[in-house]
Amino acid sequence: MENIADYFLNGHLIYVYPSDAHQYDATIFITEQHEYDLLIKEDVLDLPIPNFTKTDSFPEVTKNEDYILRMIASKIRKTDHEYSIIVLRKAVEMMLVSDIGWMHEDYLRLVKWLYQDGYIDEAEKEEKYFDEIIICGHTTKSNDRLKNEVLQKSINNAKELGTDWIFVSAPATRSLNDALYGTRIYSISGKDSRLDRLPIPFPPCNCTFDPVFPFSKLIDWKMRPILDPISYSRRDHIDDRSDEEKEEYRKLKEKQDLPKVFWKEEKQYYYLKYRFPDICPKSKYAFDKLKREDIESFNKLISVLPDLYK
Repeated sequence: MENIADYFLNGHLIYVYPSDAHQYDATIFITEQHEYDLLIKEDVLDLPIPNFTKTDSFPEVTKNEDYILRMIASKIRKTDHEYSIIVLRKAVEMMLVSDIGWMHEDYLRLVKWLYQDGYIDEAEKEEKYFDEIIICGHTTKSNDRLKNEVLQKSINNAKELGTDWIFVSAPATRSLNDALYGTRIYSISGKDSRLDRLPIPFPPCNCTFDPVFPFSKLIDWKMRPILDPISYSRRDHIDDRSDEEKEEYRKLKEKQDLPKVFWKEEKQYYYLKYRFPDICPKSKYAFDKLKREDIESFNKLISVLPDLYK
């Protein structure tokens, strides 16, 4: 049977041989004018990390070398778990420098496979690494680092524009900190006595940050114009949300946290499966069913887990 080869230039697919073949069925990658056999471990380990060519437009994701290698790793996993992890690790190396905006949960595929195969210590180590370097995604433990990176960019923009003011805009559905600290102008330097100094790091919130000027037209979280921005920014730091608004935020937060909850439960199951096999439910389905139907027994079950899994 003829081998299928994918040809790449700067991390992007330019040709598949034979031409009627699918790029995800390739067993050969040809990149940097060298041939690499994906069925040979040493070749996979030697695959060069591409210098992805970035353009102003979005990349054609399905033709990216990192994306294709992820797909091939998934196909390999159907028959060889150990080798699929080797291939996926190489894909992850490429993802870290890719022009695709990979999210935190995309990297967790490697962590999940390690959990599934019983490599608990290795899974924990990999997840800790991704938690430290990947700040975008629905499964990140906190968005505080991302928020403060965005704030720093806004501060830099303000300096370039020649303004000392940052407007912290609260979303329509506000958290406690959104209510306490949002919809206010702050002085970056603290030299403007009419305003509070911009706190850095900023309290955890869902706000956005924008450089503004005395003539800027500002609106509050209900899209109402703020007629006197300085006086409005000096109002007391109190939670002015109604009970209905608090409940609305609680429901939103609960929905936003679902990916984190699902991921935590997945890790709990595999930890129990390999570290406490005598008490672990026989399947993930049985584990989920126990939580749904007997929360007292479920809580007793997971009480044996280390704090990292609670």
